Amino acid sequence: MWESTNVTDKRAEPSAKPYANHWKTEASMSNDQKVLIAKVLLTHMFIPDVPHFLVNLIGPSGSNKTNYLKKWRRIFDPAITEVFSSHVTSRDIEQRFAQNYLVILDNVTEIQQWLSNLICAVVTGTGTEKRELYSNKGIVNSILKSCICVGSINRVFTASDAITRMAVQEFLEVDETVDGNYVSESIIERHFENIRPKLLGCIFDILSRAIEIKEKISNPDVRVVE
Repeated sequence: MWESTNVTDKRAEPSAKPYANHWKTEASMSNDQKVLIAKVLLTHMFIPDVPHFLVNLIGPSGSNKTNYLKKWRRIFDPAITEVFSSHVTSRDIEQRFAQNYLVILDNVTEIQQWLSNLICAVVTGTGTEKRELYSNKGIVNSILKSCICVGSINRVFTASDAITRMAVQEFLEVDETVDGNYVSESIIERHFENIRPKLLGCIFDILSRAIEIKEKISNPDVRVVE
């Protein structure tokens, strides 16, 4: 599932003794149901060769979206560059999809139609053909199939093709004036690095149990939109 490249960072070693309560998020989600959705969205990314949700995190500035997305990246697909800008050319973004299993576009204000179409194709799985060198006729085939998360203040996807693939997570602004409502980023960082192996172990434990019951599910091939 993972292919190491020059952009790959060191991965955590999953703990042999996962502890489910480590799933408690430091992000500013408003209720337990949203926390459960966050767990499902992260866990499902570890299943290769299936269509994945297009995840859109929305919320005002100061709602911890970027920090949260960076933690996702470090659990799942650590890289030197954790988040990307959406201001890219088609060639640049295709290269990022080819070299990263999880691609995070942050601080997005709008998504152009060509990028929306490409993102939809990539979360489902697509391929590209390019000439190997400008001096010959050799063709390089690339398979593009990545998990994609987009951070934005408002919803940026409007095309129906994207909406049917999308899972939206809404974040609330952290009110620093309320006692006990604010935790500094440095404290969150230390806590996260301490529990990261246990989170990874918990994810693998969930997936192993899912494999055991997969054949008992009556309709395992349900479409993402459903």
